[in-house]
Amino acid sequence: MRQSIQINWKELLVPLHNDINAMWLTFKQELQDSVLHFVPMMYNTWKEKGWTRPLNSKLREHISKNTDSGLDIWTLVIIMYLKI
Repeated sequence: MRQSIQINWKELLVPLHNDINAMWLTFKQELQDSVLHFVPMMYNTWKEKGWTRPLNSKLREHISKNTDSGLDIWTLVIIMYLKI
């Protein structure tokens, strides 16, 4: 992305020097085009049919009961799944 915006900004913006709004819109459009091309778009997989929660209800209940006591959540996950 960094290389894609290595544009000669003077050449692009100098003809618009009397119109700050046009300069801004030109800059913004170049940046947005780069973002659309290089930044992956995310979608909510949890909304898909058939999605299940990654942790079972017993484990989620245990985490919610014990997180205020200062225990690390991942420690709780290890305790529950590995039965330590």
